[in-house]
Amino acid sequence: RAVYAEVCAACHQVSGRGEDGKAPRLRQSPYVLGSTDRLARIVLHGLTGPLKMDGIEWNMDMPAYGGSDADVAAVLTYIRREWGHGVAPVPVSEVTAVREAVGARPLPWTIGGLGG
Repeated sequence: RAVYAEVCAACHQVSGRGEDGKAPRLRQSPYVLGSTDRLARIVLHGLTGPLKMDGIEWNMDMPAYGGSDADVAAVLTYIRREWGHGVAPVPVSEVTAVREAVGARPLPWTIGGLGG
């Protein structure tokens, strides 16, 4: 909760509902509730370019989060379990595996590059 409040809530809001012109919702988002691998890639490396959700096209940049694997796992677990989601937590080992598999990626992902 602390990492989310410090890093993510400014754009995605404390409520997880997002804000027009800033960031899409995380509450009931298929990106939050779907693949933990894909979600970890977004947080670890950032996201750029168009994303369509709820009939709205978002074309902004989400910066990479430079926190530890434990902090990334904690924030992913928080957003997957908050707002009534109740999805399984994300183990630190999954974040570490994604980081090792991808390596030092210099550019953010695009939705097409993530397969979503």
